[in-house]
Amino acid sequence: MSRGSAGRPQKTIKTGETFALAEWFNKNVDHLTDLTNEELAAKLGYTRPNIISMWRTGRTKIPLDRLAPLCDALNVDLSYLLPLWIEQYGGAEANARVLKVLRNTVSESEMALVETARQITAGRNFTLKPNALEKLREVVEKD
Repeated sequence: MSRGSAGRPQKTIKTGETFALAEWFNKNVDHLTDLTNEELAAKLGYTRPNIISMWRTGRTKIPLDRLAPLCDALNVDLSYLLPLWIEQYGGAEANARVLKVLRNTVSESEMALVETARQITAGRNFTLKPNALEKLREVVEKD
C-alpha cells in the first residue's frame, strides 16, 4: 500500500509505451519524498490527494505545468522526466526525434561531469575503464 493512500488497494497500473512516466512515478515517489499523497498534492496546487494515485496508475497524465514543481518536490532533474512526459502524450515512436534530442540534454550537475571529462581528455575520444562507474559513484555527492 502506498503512503498517504485512503486505505484502498492500488488499482491496476497501466503500462506500456505511453505510461513510462506513470510507471517511473509509481515506482519512485515513495522513495524520493516523505510527503503523503495529500501533502504532495497540496504542494503541487491540488486540493484532493487522489490526483497522486491517478498519476501513479496512469489513469491521469501529469500535466506539463505540474512537471517542474513535481521535479522540485522529488528532487529530480527536469531533464530526466521531460522525455518521459513527452512520451506519455505522443508515444515513443511519434516523438523519437524529440526524445533523442532530449535524452542528449544534460542537467547542470551532469554538465559538470562532461566538462571534467573534456578537461581530462583535452577533447580526445576516450573509453571508460570497467571500474569507472564504481569510482564515479565514490566521488559524486548526491543530494
